[in-house]
Amino acid sequence: TTGCYNVAVGNFALCCNTVGIYNVAVGYNALAANLTGTNNVAVGGQTLAANTCGCYNVALGHVALGNTTGTAYINLLLSNYFTATSIAATTWSFINPTSGSIVMSFILKLTNGGAYTQIWPSSVKWPGAVAPTLTVSGNDTLAFVSDDNGVTWRGVLMILDSR
Repeated sequence: TTGCYNVAVGNFALCCNTVGIYNVAVGYNALAANLTGTNNVAVGGQTLAANTCGCYNVALGHVALGNTTGTAYINLLLSNYFTATSIAATTWSFINPTSGSIVMSFILKLTNGGAYTQIWPSSVKWPGAVAPTLTVSGNDTLAFVSDDNGVTWRGVLMILDSR
């Protein structure tokens, strides 16, 4: 590594061939390789931020929730990117938000979400106070952000029926 504050933390976390400052790899098998610039981050299990150039590049760990039915948990200690396939009505629960003065966000790619009822936490505030209509057979991508330690989540449909 060349520069200042290049850090690798965790089991098999690598931060190699970095140039610049504040390049970070955190977590199991996280790799921040060949980074140039500042504030490049790889976070989570099996994460790769390779050959990135510039500022504020981030790679998120991926948690596959599989088929969802009943209650599905978005565990924010594990990742900021989740995928799931709806096979029945699902009640979503967002657990383990960070505390302090940190803005948190996560992405959920949901397959077939419109085929079944999706019950979102009451803490989620949607545009126009209405949850989006999701695709019956296809992929939708939703984003959630909180600036008050998970007390309130702002939800938005980013991509409808992505193919």
